Amino acid sequence: ANNVAVSMRLWPFRRVVVAALCAAHALRPARVGVVVRGGPPGRRRPCALLPDDARRINPCGARSHVAAPLFATRSGRAEAPRKQQLLWGVEMVRGDATPESILSLFAENGTRFSAPTLARAARCVARLYEKDPIHSVRRDPRAAALADACRARVPQFSAHEVSGVAAAFATTAATNPAAFGLFDAIAAHAETRNFVDECDARHLSMLASAFATAGVDAPLLFEALATAAASRLDEFDASSLATASRAFAVSGASMFTQGLFAAIAIAAEPRVSSTSSEEEFGALADLADLAWAFATAGVEAPRLYDAIAEAAEARLARSGVDDADGDAVARAVADTAWAFAT
Repeated sequence: ANNVAVSMRLWPFRRVVVAALCAAHALRPARVGVVVRGGPPGRRRPCALLPDDARRINPCGARSHVAAPLFATRSGRAEAPRKQQLLWGVEMVRGDATPESILSLFAENGTRFSAPTLARAARCVARLYEKDPIHSVRRDPRAAALADACRARVPQFSAHEVSGVAAAFATTAATNPAAFGLFDAIAAHAETRNFVDECDARHLSMLASAFATAGVDAPLLFEALATAAASRLDEFDASSLATASRAFAVSGASMFTQGLFAAIAIAAEPRVSSTSSEEEFGALADLADLAWAFATAGVEAPRLYDAIAEAAEARLARSGVDDADGDAVARAVADTAWAFAT
């Protein structure tokens, strides 16, 4: 930074030292390069420079050795260091965060987001939008840009991040064309990388529900999800099992899901009817989703229906329902009644 000319006339053993220092400094916050100043050994040391410093140094045109960024995004800009990624993540989950503030943060720094930070931004925007829908992100161009950025980073997402991002854009896909590109990229990537096996039960159900909610036709993905779910039903809790059942019923992929529904009926019936499992299937909404899914899929499961009827009657007989969950209970009762009528 003192405008000292940089020399490349280094001894061979110093070149090894320089390479090690470049790697070390590249991992430090806000430092993406190393400039080595010439001179006798022990007199001057390598110093880390910011990108602007590296451009300003050596106006006389002497050669300089500047390490390339460790990571680069599509735009060519380096990803910010891990410390900065953590700071952005904290900003997204602050109590005063809004969809507007997170989208503004993405618009300003999104090209430097890592894949996990990008996935977190999508999830936080969706979560806050559900809590405060006055912030309309459905037609916000920044939301479309966020979906497009996620589409480009699908190969870099973990299996859990893929399901979280898909769930984040599921409800806005109808008004966000870029979201359909994201779902297509996820479905295509599933054919080349078997990340379905990397998902736990909760994220399997989230991914299936996201594609079903968005109305995306992805038969190969649903086939992989159904196969994975059928072999791991004991890992599903009540909510994940009900969510997955409803998602597969909506998907219409009956050729892949008939065997899955038969397995779900066998696994769910003792868990629904057993009083020791009341905490697991304690929510009326889970029972309603399960009944609705089997009715929609047209699967005959009389023993499961009997267990659901008994459990639902017991839930409704409990002491009063307050106003806060009155609407949810009404929807659950309506779905259950429709399922038994069908």
